[in-house]
Amino acid sequence: MSDPPFYHNWTEGEQVDVHAGMIYDAIMLYAHALNDVIEEGGNEFDGQRIARQMYNKTIKGITGVVSIDEIGNRNPDYSLQFIKDGKLIVFADYFYHKDNFTTYSDVEVVFPGGKTTPPLDHPPCGWKNELCVEEKTNFTVYIVVPCVLAAILTAVICLALFYHRKLKFERELSLETWRIHSKDLTIISKRQAFGSRGQYVALKLLRKNDIKIDRDVLIEFQQVRELNHDNLNSFIGACLEPPQLFIVSAYANKGSLQDVLENDDIQLNDNFKISLATDICKGLIYLHKSPLRVHGRLKSSHCVVDSRWVCKLTDYGLWKLRLGEEATTDTYKKYASLLWTAPELLRNTSPECCGTQKGDVYSFGIILQEIVLRGGPYCTESDLEPRGEVKVHVHVRQLGFLPPSYMYKKAAPPCVLTTPVRKRALSGIVTLVKEGIRPVYRPKVPQESCSAAMYSLMNLCWQEGPASRPSAEEILKKLKEANGGRSLHFIDNMLELMEQYANDLEIVVQQRTQQLVDEKKKTDALLYQMLPRSVAEELKLGKPVHPVAFQEVTVYFSDIVGFTKLASESTPLEVVMLLNDLYTCFDAVIDNYDVYKVETIGDAYMVVSGLPHRNGHQHAGEIATMSLDILSSLSGFKIKHRPGKQLQVRIGIHTGPVVAGVVGLKMPRYCLFGDTVNTASRLESNGLALRIHVSPTTANLLELIGGFTLEARGEVQMKGKDPMLTFWLQGKDGFTKPLPDPTLAAPLEEHEFK
Repeated sequence: MSDPPFYHNWTEGEQVDVHAGMIYDAIMLYAHALNDVIEEGGNEFDGQRIARQMYNKTIKGITGVVSIDEIGNRNPDYSLQFIKDGKLIVFADYFYHKDNFTTYSDVEVVFPGGKTTPPLDHPPCGWKNELCVEEKTNFTVYIVVPCVLAAILTAVICLALFYHRKLKFERELSLETWRIHSKDLTIISKRQAFGSRGQYVALKLLRKNDIKIDRDVLIEFQQVRELNHDNLNSFIGACLEPPQLFIVSAYANKGSLQDVLENDDIQLNDNFKISLATDICKGLIYLHKSPLRVHGRLKSSHCVVDSRWVCKLTDYGLWKLRLGEEATTDTYKKYASLLWTAPELLRNTSPECCGTQKGDVYSFGIILQEIVLRGGPYCTESDLEPRGEVKVHVHVRQLGFLPPSYMYKKAAPPCVLTTPVRKRALSGIVTLVKEGIRPVYRPKVPQESCSAAMYSLMNLCWQEGPASRPSAEEILKKLKEANGGRSLHFIDNMLELMEQYANDLEIVVQQRTQQLVDEKKKTDALLYQMLPRSVAEELKLGKPVHPVAFQEVTVYFSDIVGFTKLASESTPLEVVMLLNDLYTCFDAVIDNYDVYKVETIGDAYMVVSGLPHRNGHQHAGEIATMSLDILSSLSGFKIKHRPGKQLQVRIGIHTGPVVAGVVGLKMPRYCLFGDTVNTASRLESNGLALRIHVSPTTANLLELIGGFTLEARGEVQMKGKDPMLTFWLQGKDGFTKPLPDPTLAAPLEEHEFK
């Protein structure tokens, strides 16, 4: 210690603080762990790794052996001592690292009381007083005294809690935690506001110029803030800074119950309707048991629906705050807001009337009518009909209007009325309800629009006498009965709807899948008419179609003799109809043969056999027989706009090699290339009407096949070709269909030779 950096010289009798040894051992343990980390190539700044190196480690320290277990706790050594003459004397040691307990026999232990023998291992009378004779004792004192003390203690605790709660209540009143400053609110639209903390809230404008905040108003604020229930929309606070005074509450993004009912995009089945009514009823039960005791302003526009489709009551309480609000100058709105009010409250003109629980039940009955019919109060009246022909666009639920001061987002009206609601009808309805004439005037609900239980409940709720109306608890029981005793929670209803929707969706998917399969078949059929099936399948798979060489196929060409003159004497529409009728006739013929229609260009018709599926030498016979069949079909063919004219076709066929492939990406065509195609075309253009012109190559194959009748025409000079000995195909054994008379063929001057 005398060396740097301490420079401390010990004096005789100087003692070291015991904590110094502990610090020394801790530093040594850390140093050993740090050395281990460095030796392992670790990072000396990795505290977690250094700490893990200390686990399960033992070192020799200044205070003795330092042993750390697997969770980082030190396993200490223990000494047993007793006091003698003011000094601690060790008479036993326990060393953890050696697992050794050592006693010192040369030390005489003195126990408390100066005894050298250890105390007894049990009380003199035993643990259960079984070693002593039990004496009878009067336990009355032992019972009464603790009870009295407990009662006094309970009373003291209750008083203390009451006092503490009162202090807390007074402190919260003074803090005014309900107050919201206007700078904390950002008005986004007429339907909602955005708070400084990014929280959407709903605002309601108070129609007052100024508000006096007294103790009664503060107590109201505190009472409303303390209300907490799943079916109550939370009161957040109030902004009372003129000129605009707002009540701020939680924002429900589905809007009011009125919005939900008027939105025809939302499907409401009976279970859904009962779920909404149940939520309102549960909120009423809680309010009726709370310090507020009543709602007093219950209507569908004062029930909101949150994102979880839970219906909540809003606009409750704060009667002192609202007292003195300016009445609306709109007579229609004034009477519309009274349609939910019970008759006894209509007759009570006191401005301080806060409503009654039975009045809330009456309002609930009117809301039930709205839920059942999805219309405003008294919507079945002749002048308040909620459905009809579209003539004038108005709000369906004009009666249950949403005050413009309420900032909830309101959906567009889903339907329209035949005529606008007549404002004069509202005052009459309110007057009839207020006067209580017999029979009492109530909304007319068709019995078939709801279940018998729901219909009965509505009539009970709007009974003329308040005592005849059920309580909120009784309404809840009847709603459960109306639902067949099943759970009334919205989630159950949603699950049921989802299951039904899934089943319906499965059926729809099956129908759509079948429609898709049918349409695919139609598309494939059309594609197979445009391209060979094998080629079309390759293209559907996105594979390239490579050109294919065929050593031997037979190509057919035909055109109409005198077509140019006939076309000049016909309208374009007549020409199109002629070609369509002719080629439809030809298409019906070729379906009976192993051939492939390549294309039609104007009056030219091209067919091939032997590709894309090779058929040996049969291609010549297929084309020859098909040609005879096509000539036979002309006997019964009539030109619609020239019924007296005989349509005359000349045909040329030739056999040889070709190369076939798909040309183009947009509207791809399956084309044939090679001199065989050109030769077949020359045979057709150098042929005669009503005759089949055959090349020698094809003639040889037909003779090989046998059964065909050929007549040598002689050598024919064709453009770009050497003179060629050609033949006329005149018939086939077994072919009995009538053929056109060659004597009726068009004269040579009507032929166009190429």
